[in-house]
Amino acid sequence: MARVQWIFSAALPLVALTGCASDPQVVSQRYVVSSILPGQDGSYDYASVDPDTGDLFIGREFGVQKIALTSGASETVLERADVAAVLMIPGTRLMLSTNGSSNSATLFDRDNGHVLGDFPTGEAPDGAFYDAASGLAFVMNSDGGDATVIDIAGRRVAGTIKLGEAPEAGVSDGAGHAFINLEAGNEIAVVDIASLKLVTRYALPGCIEPTGLAYDTKSGLLISACHNGTAK
Repeated sequence: MARVQWIFSAALPLVALTGCASDPQVVSQRYVVSSILPGQDGSYDYASVDPDTGDLFIGREFGVQKIALTSGASETVLERADVAAVLMIPGTRLMLSTNGSSNSATLFDRDNGHVLGDFPTGEAPDGAFYDAASGLAFVMNSDGGDATVIDIAGRRVAGTIKLGEAPEAGVSDGAGHAFINLEAGNEIAVVDIASLKLVTRYALPGCIEPTGLAYDTKSGLLISACHNGTAK
């Protein structure tokens, strides 16, 4: 059975030992603080931490598992088959799960598991992200080659965006654009959120099967994690 581990990270100054005075650089020191057994066998996928409660949510093959990081207590807050994403909706107690075997997404209260809506998606829904500016959640359908767009406030499917090449993780820049990794094509798809249309693709030379994706708001840089041990 796999374990869940806490990792402590501390930024430490690194001062050059040779040459003239220079600006200190910062390095990161990480080590395992603790680990727990989650209590149930089965695969894991995406995970999210609620900063207000300290609860960890994990997409499991049997549903959404919640683990209290302070005590290690665990419970299943939502029963669905093959959950991948566990997407928290900022400013609310809501969470969206993507359910791979049923080709659906579920909106629920992450405190008590109360279901507010089940939405049809494309084939094999996987990663998901939320754009706060539009109030839309984007679900990447890895086998369908598209993304299902869900209007959270309206509790409805707002549209489908054709992407191709196994979409995985995505992010938005808060200024009307969404970026989505395409695993099979080794590219990033760029979507106009207002029209829900694919507008272009960025090639990722040297990157094999891009999965995780991050956006740095200060620099405007996209950082893509690749299966061949690189980041672009």
